Amino acid sequence: MKALILGAGYGTRLAKGLAESDAPTQHKYQPLLGGKPKPLVPIAGKPLIEYLLEKIQAETTIHDVYVVTNNHFYEQFRSWQESYATPLSIHILNDGTNSNEDRLGVIGDLEYVVRSSQIRDDVLVLAGDTLFNMDFGELLQCFREKKKDLISVYREDPAVLHRRGVVVTDAYGKVLQFLEKPKNPPTNLAAPIAYVLMKETLGLLPEALHGNYQPERNLIEWIVSNSKREIHTFHFSKRYDVGVMADYIVADTDFSKEARR
Repeated sequence: MKALILGAGYGTRLAKGLAESDAPTQHKYQPLLGGKPKPLVPIAGKPLIEYLLEKIQAETTIHDVYVVTNNHFYEQFRSWQESYATPLSIHILNDGTNSNEDRLGVIGDLEYVVRSSQIRDDVLVLAGDTLFNMDFGELLQCFREKKKDLISVYREDPAVLHRRGVVVTDAYGKVLQFLEKPKNPPTNLAAPIAYVLMKETLGLLPEALHGNYQPERNLIEWIVSNSKREIHTFHFSKRYDVGVMADYIVADTDFSKEARR
């Protein structure tokens, strides 16, 4: 099993939210967020990605972790890596893009990492801008028991479901439908990027890049709508998405309170 952390976004929503914030908020957060990729933004004084890596180390037996970023942020990741001590083997990959306009998207970045690093194993895929209130060990145990591709789901506030990927399942947790940012969500089950994908599923990535591919294409939606594989769900309680300024402030506040306990 390998782990892959997605960090090749350009943080346009977070930057826009910061720019539109009031003066006190800008004064407080501009030095922390300005010009940083989301996995490296500080949460309670620590880069977000370090929380993910600590959970991988503590809760799983995974050793190799691949972090994909872009040409714009690559040197920041390399600089961070040089100062971060961990027994994990961390591989930083540059997808070669330079702007949000030429980004590869999640599928493109997954395909790039799998191909360039010659990964022939099942993979834990994590969004690099999200903190998860779940045990990664339990997620992987569920994967081993079901022997199916697995996505993580939680019950989300209906007021923000239009910003999420929403899932419809059968009574056994099999995914019947995946809707990306639906106007009228049919359920309150949201699915952030915390997937466990079988190596056979990774072999479908080149095909998923064809057929008028756009970077916004969602891999799970493509798999389900084209009946490529059977996907099941793992339930957890909560996540923090720092892609939006308001959500970043909540995460930073909550984790800062926890650190003071």
